[in-house]
Amino acid sequence: MDQALRRLAARGKLVKITRGRYALPVCSRFGTRPPAPEAVMGWLNQAGVQQLVSSGAAPSFRKVVTP
Repeated sequence: MDQALRRLAARGKLVKITRGRYALPVCSRFGTRPPAPEAVMGWLNQAGVQQLVSSGAAPSFRKVVTP
């Protein structure tokens, strides 16, 4: 099972999130990308894996510069 997941991740069919946890990449007309970090954290929190919070640097990436 683990070998199959690794092969799928190597082909780009899965994205490795943490040790033993994988997610499907998001496909759009612009290509594929990993799922949003907030979505992954929500899934892991719902699964009861552990309590996760975003880093302090995450809000700075969302700031929009306005003239």
